[in-house]
Amino acid sequence: MNLDGKAARKDWTTIAELAQRVGDEKWANRARGQLGLVAGADGDYATALTSLVSAIQKARALGDLTAEIYFRTFLGNGLVANNRPEQALPMFDDAIALGTKSADSGYPIMPVIGKVRALQAMKKRDEALRLIEESLRYSREHQILGAQAELLVQAGLIAFDAKDFSLAETAYLEAAKVARAASLPRMLAAALGNLVDVYSAKGDAKAALRMADEAIATVRQPGEIYDLPSYLARKAELDAKFGRLNEARLIYEEARQLIEGMLVNMPSSPSRSSLIAVMSRVYMGQFKLAAARPDGVAKAFEIIETARGRSVADSLRFGARRPGDTPSPSELKIIGVQRRIRASRTQAELRRLLVELEKAELELAGFESPRNRKAFQDMALLGSKPVSLSVLERQLAPDETILEYVLDEPSSYCIEIKRTGSRIHSFEGKGKIETAVDAVVGAIKRKESFQEKARQLHRLLLSCSSSTATRRLIIVPDGKLHALPFAALIESDGRYLIESKSIGYAPSGTVLSVVRGNGPVEGALKPLFALASSPGVARESKDVSTTRGFFEEVGSKLGPLPFAKEEIATIGNAAGPNSVLFVDQQANEAELKRQALDRFKIIHIVAHAIVSEKDPERSGLLLQPGSVSEDGLWQPREIRRQRLQADLVTLSACQTAVGKLEGQEGVINLARTFLAAGAGSVAASLWMVDDRSTATLMGKFYSQLSKGKSVSDALRDAQLEMIQDFGKQFPPYYWAGFSVIGDGTKRTPLGPSAAITSRTR
Repeated sequence: MNLDGKAARKDWTTIAELAQRVGDEKWANRARGQLGLVAGADGDYATALTSLVSAIQKARALGDLTAEIYFRTFLGNGLVANNRPEQALPMFDDAIALGTKSADSGYPIMPVIGKVRALQAMKKRDEALRLIEESLRYSREHQILGAQAELLVQAGLIAFDAKDFSLAETAYLEAAKVARAASLPRMLAAALGNLVDVYSAKGDAKAALRMADEAIATVRQPGEIYDLPSYLARKAELDAKFGRLNEARLIYEEARQLIEGMLVNMPSSPSRSSLIAVMSRVYMGQFKLAAARPDGVAKAFEIIETARGRSVADSLRFGARRPGDTPSPSELKIIGVQRRIRASRTQAELRRLLVELEKAELELAGFESPRNRKAFQDMALLGSKPVSLSVLERQLAPDETILEYVLDEPSSYCIEIKRTGSRIHSFEGKGKIETAVDAVVGAIKRKESFQEKARQLHRLLLSCSSSTATRRLIIVPDGKLHALPFAALIESDGRYLIESKSIGYAPSGTVLSVVRGNGPVEGALKPLFALASSPGVARESKDVSTTRGFFEEVGSKLGPLPFAKEEIATIGNAAGPNSVLFVDQQANEAELKRQALDRFKIIHIVAHAIVSEKDPERSGLLLQPGSVSEDGLWQPREIRRQRLQADLVTLSACQTAVGKLEGQEGVINLARTFLAAGAGSVAASLWMVDDRSTATLMGKFYSQLSKGKSVSDALRDAQLEMIQDFGKQFPPYYWAGFSVIGDGTKRTPLGPSAAITSRTR
């Protein structure tokens, strides 16, 4: 396995056949699990996941403790490699705990190393260093060379992150020496690849190039695919630095094609997003190379759009699961556990249930993996390419401008896209921009003075918008710009940006293009489906929360939303007859799922929200269950089953535009899930919004929609009304938290005279 992946596949296939012939279930299972590891090294993450989950379950049933520890460790390693260390950590802890049950297991060196990798990825460096010191001592005493090499690489990563390049170099050089002595090409490549970064940081480009060449040659020996794009990206960066631009372009293209091949074999949309995040170095390097060319704007746009909003665009173009799909046994198990979590009363009970939930989610991943891979393979056959820049330009109105940001060091970029043409601007580096964003967003949330900070940030970000004719800005954000309400930026004349521009957001230019290019919808649509779910009684009698969010900890103060019914009644009046409104006991998950949600022009949900930035699949809208088969959490895997045709989905809840940042793919959140399900646009929130002010804003928003205004213009005018009604000093916290994501040009006529007809989206 360490030397030759093809030979390993042949060996384990032979072992599986022999074990099957003699009826040895233990070794047959071990062989199947090992073949999964070989598939993972080949970039086939879906097969690896399915095989490992099955091997873990079978090992437990057979009482094969050693195999269960082994495969849990490698499943955790795969999760870390795919940018999911928070989900990996329980895997390693379980494997370590299992090791204590066997007197023959000894020190659990493999799962401990895995835990170090997870802690390092989560930036928990003190705990990681403590484990490194302990396990390195053990591996040296027992001459476990592979463990030594891995631990030294992890120590080097921690030193490098702390900018102690000399200490990092020492650790990597020792790791390389140990790996050579043990004939471990994978570990040798890891040490050499990280030395590339050290020498680049120290300004020794020639030494870095030498290490890059050796690392690539070394990692190719065992047939390693998964890590190869990262090694190629390092090499391409150095070729570009030495002026070998054609060579760099060819290397980047090879890396990107390898990534495309792996995306086909990912087990789910979240794992595809995670892979793009891990491989962002490839996309960024190739983008910068194209952006540096005078004629490179179209190519640079194509490269970055290959990653941006990828899961949403693919779902919109190639379809997703339909409402007829029934929940699997694993999903039903998750529902049961989450029902008990909602009723839990102690921290000990909650911890136990969370462990049970992890296991059920793992079973679901293994169950869904083959089906999802088939869907992604079909997408690849149909062609999953981003929109061309020229096509997107033609889709824009004369007064529209897209600003697509790419944050990097030492410079950031903005692609300015207009109907008349596009160009790339460069400006301040990522560090300075994100520091300024933190300052502005923090001040808004604290309701503090922020005007000067917002004026400075406007100068930094909007200098790339060169046309005074622009009335509508569409922002494709990057990094922490996803958390910034551009509406609250302040122009040089002291006005909010929203006072001169209508502002919308999109995960990518491709997503915007697909949504705008969708054909007419067949049949009549009802104007509105609205649901208001509010706890009738707070779980604690005092100090309850009336913000529209939810705290997962036991004993959280989840209070009623006093203005939820008022909000629903107001927008119901604006929408007119044939609207469907659910409140009180009717506002439950079971009833919601019985509705033909694809037959409504607008869907409006008032509820508390759960937002998990660590695991977006655990986010959801909090409702009453409504039946024993539901848990009252409407979550992404369930929302993705819908095929919506709504022009607008309004998520009148907290932080529905907040989620996990997955590199150049973007932020994975509830708003994007509804876009992927087919919504034309989604109105979502950036922070813990106030119940009263949100109800007021929503009333004004739907009043503007009823006048025939577009979604973005209606929200803008509603926010301007709030400023006018309460004064210019009215804190943006109360009005700037909501934004429109998707195509904000949709118009959804409401009111008694609104005709229920088909529409083009």
